[in-house]
Amino acid sequence: MHLLFGRSNPEEPPGFREGMDWGWLGPTLEAGLARFPFLEGLSLDRRASWWGYYEMTPDHNPILGFVEEGLLVAAGFSGHGVQQAAMVGRLMAEEVAFGKAQSLDLTPFRLRRFWEGKPLRERGVV
Repeated sequence: MHLLFGRSNPEEPPGFREGMDWGWLGPTLEAGLARFPFLEGLSLDRRASWWGYYEMTPDHNPILGFVEEGLLVAAGFSGHGVQQAAMVGRLMAEEVAFGKAQSLDLTPFRLRRFWEGKPLRERGVV
């Protein structure tokens, strides 16, 4: 049996890390066992343990739209990209076809929000 679970580390400093943080594995396993106590006593195959990149923006919201002429960006979903993919695809198509998204005002999601000191703060981001 293989089980996949993980969690984020709110204490991790900003920056870039490459490779598995084995020190974070213990607290992650403890959290998993607290949720699934029937797993107690099973062994861990460290060779099957892996890590992946989790891209984040400073405000945990995506960057959407043209950032300069000819450069359309849809990035920085902070783990929510699959949930939002269909609508984002539509919005990006509208940006290309009409010069501006029609279905939603992308102003709060544009890259310039960071330059202007107006990050999008949303308490409901999970």
